[in-house]
Amino acid sequence: MSTVYVQNKIKEALKEAKGNQTRARQYLMTWATQDLALLLGLTKSHLNGLASYAIAKTLQQETTANVSRDATVPANAKKMDMPEEAFGKDLLKALSGRDSVRFGMEAATPRPVTRRTPASESHVAIMRSLAEQSSKTKKS
Repeated sequence: MSTVYVQNKIKEALKEAKGNQTRARQYLMTWATQDLALLLGLTKSHLNGLASYAIAKTLQQETTANVSRDATVPANAKKMDMPEEAFGKDLLKALSGRDSVRFGMEAATPRPVTRRTPASESHVAIMRSLAEQSSKTKKS
């Protein structure tokens, strides 16, 4: 079908809707359900994407159905030692704690707390001499 036919129908819809795009779209959609040539002309360029979407959706539904049928509890599965209602609350408490990992900061783990070693005598002497030199230059 030629694009001229589709363009003429679009112009006709705009004329019927007096320039209102929303109403023109409604006219086109109504006409397309009754006119196969118009429907094909409107959707021809999108047909590949529509077909791909339909196939992917069907495959996903089949996969989901197969997984739900195959989902059985393993024989060695352990029961929770707490009521199911408490599990969610405990999980939220653990995640909202001060030391919990923040989103995007998984690699930024806190450094382990270590005791500082006392400074050596030579280090203390150097720091004192630097402080004295600094105070002398400020006075002058």
